[in-house]
Amino acid sequence: MSKGREVVFTRALDDDECHSVQPFSFKEMRAGKEEFHSLNERDEEKNSNQGLLENIAESGALTVEKLEALQQQVYQESYDKGLAEGRTAGVEQALAEQRQQAAGQAQKIQSILEHFSAPLQDLDDTILDELTTMVTTIAKHFIRRELKHDPGQIIAVTREALAILPLNSRHIRLHLHPDDAALVRDTLAVSEEESPWRIIEDGTLSRGGLKVTAENSQIDATVESRFAEVISRILGDEREPEGE
Repeated sequence: MSKGREVVFTRALDDDECHSVQPFSFKEMRAGKEEFHSLNERDEEKNSNQGLLENIAESGALTVEKLEALQQQVYQESYDKGLAEGRTAGVEQALAEQRQQAAGQAQKIQSILEHFSAPLQDLDDTILDELTTMVTTIAKHFIRRELKHDPGQIIAVTREALAILPLNSRHIRLHLHPDDAALVRDTLAVSEEESPWRIIEDGTLSRGGLKVTAENSQIDATVESRFAEVISRILGDEREPEGE
């Protein structure tokens, strides 16, 4: 037998077999062929669908696992983010409340300081006048008491007044209370002829004060004028104290 040749075995039919043979038409042969191909296609489609189902089932299992993992990850991230935002919001709210409270306290303190630093001229005139009188009376009382125990203070007042005068001053006169005049003469020990000034006794002046007059100058160093200066500094205006 030669390789590559197809061998077909045949035999002759007897008379009975020949009568039972039914011939095929071309249409029936084509129909059988198409049915044969249809069965093969169905088997292939079935096998293909089975593989697809297996792939879908396998893919579905993986997707569920991934979805569960993704869901857990998203939940954790959302939780962490919400926690962080909550902490941040809480801190910011606390800081805002502290700033607001600090601003309120600062405003109250500023209001108190402004109240205490307000000029006394905002007070009622009657109250201010009474306050001026009271301060003047108390100051005079203590100054007189101090002068009584230390009358020599008039010497310092006299020297300060003379030092204010211009150097070329002429015809200088010192107006003093008689008791102070005697003390100044004895302390300074300057005779009338040698002294560049003259002492004038004036009983209208209070002890502890004097007036200095010169050709072109005048100094008021009386107790009353010094009271007025001190009180004006204290009360912030030019009010004159009441007389005795």
